[in-house]
Amino acid sequence: MNAVRERTLDSDRIAIVIPAPGWERGYQYGFTRATYLLAPRTTIPLMAANDTPLPANVALADYVACWHAAPAIPHFAMIWRSEDGVLLRRTR
Repeated sequence: MNAVRERTLDSDRIAIVIPAPGWERGYQYGFTRATYLLAPRTTIPLMAANDTPLPANVALADYVACWHAAPAIPHFAMIWRSEDGVLLRRTR
């Protein structure tokens, strides 16, 4: 998340992709940690507390930070990649 922080602005909205099987089985921890590390940026969850995916929330984001994942998301382009994941930026 430090690399995401270096490549984004305080005013950016960042959706968080974490390959976890559920909110309490990994996503909550990763999302909460990302929120802390990326403050004061707005972090956007892609999973609800009841384990429901929230793919429509991508529309709210300027960036998508993906930890241990590299999904293809329409209207987003990869701007950074490491062995830990990728950062995607909205293209339109």
